[in-house]
Amino acid sequence: MTDKDEQFPIKHHISFLNIAQRNCIQAQALSSRRPSLQEEILTMDREMSYGLVMENLLGTVQCAIVSIVFSLMALEAFINDYAISSASDKDYSKLKSLKKKYIKIPKDISGKQLDECAIKKLTCLIRLRKDYVHYKTLFRPRRDIGSILDLGKRDYPTEPHAVEAVETVDYIVKKMAELDPTIQTDWLEYAEIIPLPPS
Repeated sequence: MTDKDEQFPIKHHISFLNIAQRNCIQAQALSSRRPSLQEEILTMDREMSYGLVMENLLGTVQCAIVSIVFSLMALEAFINDYAISSASDKDYSKLKSLKKKYIKIPKDISGKQLDECAIKKLTCLIRLRKDYVHYKTLFRPRRDIGSILDLGKRDYPTEPHAVEAVETVDYIVKKMAELDPTIQTDWLEYAEIIPLPPS
């Protein structure tokens, strides 16, 4: 087996953040279309307007969920890379909880802990992902078309959740860099400019 320094590292946190960011932007674009959509549906029959509203809502939800999941994947890949890349001889493979990783690994390597706000943001993001990965069916009264647009804000992840997810990655990584100046943060901006593959 060769030494770590002689191997080429494959790091996915940049790609994961890029996917999260792009889906966040798409969720925002879909959401910004909602006000004009409300005007359009007034001129349509009920079935057509319902379809248009649901297409917008489900598109927003899909992008928000992808953004949330990939933001957490970026954070997981980042902390794992930090642990592996450090000079630490400790094995963190038994730590399964992402929250525990962000508490233990920085303390072991830098001697410092992430602040309470960073851990709270991480906990909220983990809980949000868990709510949708382990979703339980909800029942709501039938609504008219206008309130279906509002339904998404209450029962589904939407663009504010996507924005919060991406911002949480940025916040936590920058807080980690405050603890350990050897941590590179330029990949946070780099992830934003990775071009999409041709479709």
